Amino acid sequence: MQIAALPTSVRRAANSRPTPELSPLAANRLTLIEQWEAMRGEGITAAKAADILRVPRASLYRWRRRGSARTRSPSSCGRK
Repeated sequence: MQIAALPTSVRRAANSRPTPELSPLAANRLTLIEQWEAMRGEGITAAKAADILRVPRASLYRWRRRGSARTRSPSSCGRK
């Protein structure tokens, strides 16, 4: 929701926060996800790529989902 009383420059500045530094664990997970997705792009199955990286396939999917947008659309909130 936008507050119309504030100038556009103030609203823009509020939305342009600097990205936080990744912890070593998060950086490692991001690297694993990138390698996994590169292998998938080469035609290797998700399970085989996870085995090569020695990481559970479910963890890779979970980490990838966490890395995407944090907001949830109303359709994915679980309400029916």
